[in-house]
Amino acid sequence: MKRTLLLAASVAAIAIPTIAQELPPGNPLPGECFARVIVPAQYETSTERVVLRQAGEEIRKIPGKFETVTERVLVQEESYELVPVGTGTRLVPGNGLISVTINGTTYNINSSRNVTSASGARVGTVDAQGNIVGTNGSILAQGAVDPTTLIGTRAASRTTIRIGSGTYTVSA
Repeated sequence: MKRTLLLAASVAAIAIPTIAQELPPGNPLPGECFARVIVPAQYETSTERVVLRQAGEEIRKIPGKFETVTERVLVQEESYELVPVGTGTRLVPGNGLISVTINGTTYNINSSRNVTSASGARVGTVDAQGNIVGTNGSILAQGAVDPTTLIGTRAASRTTIRIGSGTYTVSA
């Protein structure tokens, strides 16, 4: 019996806090009324956009691209060299002399493009277009010689090349 009484007291001690939670709050004011109501939990489904990572910029290093290219580069323009056969010497540039006769006047041209008269007096030079230009700047003979070889063109009636003791005649 003692045991039953002890068991009943233990159950009452455990149940009293539970019963006390269901009672209205203590010290109600006169005219107020309280009731405990069980309100079930309410749930609602919503869709939200959440930022996982802020927008930003990124710098990437991109390595350079290389390729091997073979390219032909002009080192020197095409040119002419007058070499009389059998002498082994050259005229342009060299040590010879060219005589060009135009309208009966003979002009002697050396490898430095200096022009002298038949008597040996300097009368001018040959310009890049092959004109014989006088010392005063006037053109004595237009298109008289080929500017690369200094050999007379169609304007010249006769071209004679002297190298050392050899004399050569070039026909138009």
